[in-house]
Amino acid sequence: MLGLGLGNMLILNEGAKGKWSLMIPGLISFGVMLIIMVMGMDELPSKMPIYATAAGTLLYGGAYFFLKEEGVDEGLNFKFNGLQVKDKVTAGMLGIPVLIGIIFIINNILFADGYVGKSDSTFLPAIRDYYDTEPYSATPIQVQILGALFIPYTLFAVNILRTGAKGKWPILHVSMFGLGFFALAGIMFVISPDDARWNNVEDTNAQFLQNMIISMVVWILVVVAYVRLREEGAEDGMTIMGKEPEADLFLMKMFPAVMVVMALILAAARMMG
Repeated sequence: MLGLGLGNMLILNEGAKGKWSLMIPGLISFGVMLIIMVMGMDELPSKMPIYATAAGTLLYGGAYFFLKEEGVDEGLNFKFNGLQVKDKVTAGMLGIPVLIGIIFIINNILFADGYVGKSDSTFLPAIRDYYDTEPYSATPIQVQILGALFIPYTLFAVNILRTGAKGKWPILHVSMFGLGFFALAGIMFVISPDDARWNNVEDTNAQFLQNMIISMVVWILVVVAYVRLREEGAEDGMTIMGKEPEADLFLMKMFPAVMVVMALILAAARMMG
C-alpha cells in the first residue's frame, strides 16, 4: 500500500497530467486484492476488509475517471513496439525485477497454500519455506494480498521497457521508495531477529535472509537503472512540489534523506515490537 500512497501524494503535489502510468497499475492491484478477499472471505476475521477494499477501489477508479479532464490519460499507450530502453544493460536491470515480480506474483496469488506449507502445490518449491506449524506464520490470504501489492511495481518496469524512459520519473520514484521500504524491512528482520516467536528458528531466519537478499537485489537494480536512465530523459518534466528542482536534488538529497527516515522508523518499530 505504500506505493499506492506515494503515488497519490505525487499526483496531489505534482498534478495528474500523464499519471495514468501510476493509476492504472494501482487500480489493477486494488481489483486483484478485492477479488482475493471476496474469494477468501472465510479466512478474514470480518467482512470489514472487503468493504474497505471495495470502497478504495471505487474511490480510486472514480478519481481516475474525473482526472481525465486534467490530462491523466495523456500519453496513454498500450502498444508494444519492441524494447524502447536504448541501453541494453539498463534494460536488463529492469528485466530482472520484472521476471522476479512475475514469479513472485504467480507464486503468492495462485500457490499461497503451498507457500505457507498447507499443501504440496507450489510454483517454485525452492522458495516454499513458511511453515503452517508456526504460530505467527503468514496465512494464505495474507500471502496473496502481498502478491497483489507487487503488481504495480512489476507493471511500472514493464511500462518503461515497453515505452521508453523519457518522463518516467513518477513511476521510478515510487518504485525506488516503495521497494526500498520492503528492502529495509527485510534487513531489520535479519539484523534484529525475534527467535522467541518461532518454533523452527533456523528455517524461519533462512526465509527472512532469502527475502532480504531478493528485495535488496531488486531495489538496487531499480535505483541503478534510474541513475542510468537519466541519460534517456527519465527526469524530463520532473517537478517537486510543482517546481522544477535543482540538478541532482532528488537523487543526492531527497531520496537518501527519505530512506534514512524510513530506516529509523522501521528500526524504532522493530525495537518496540
